[in-house]
Amino acid sequence: MVATDRDINNLVSFLRTSEELGVYHIQLNIVSSEVLRKAMKEPDKHRDLQVRVASYCAYFVDLTKEQQLDIINRSEQKGW
Repeated sequence: MVATDRDINNLVSFLRTSEELGVYHIQLNIVSSEVLRKAMKEPDKHRDLQVRVASYCAYFVDLTKEQQLDIINRSEQKGW
């Protein structure tokens, strides 16, 4: 969702609007699903990859396969 300048501007607008509305907590994972899928296939090469899971951070490769797929599915947004 942040592949182009327009996407980045949309993200900035989203964050500014959220602040104006009083939203005090936003969690973002800025990583491609491609990287996450590579981490699933080759966990030893991606031991340092951290993601947000609900209200905490975790090393992606330490999550269960089901949790990893959930993170991937939530990261594959097609647009604003």
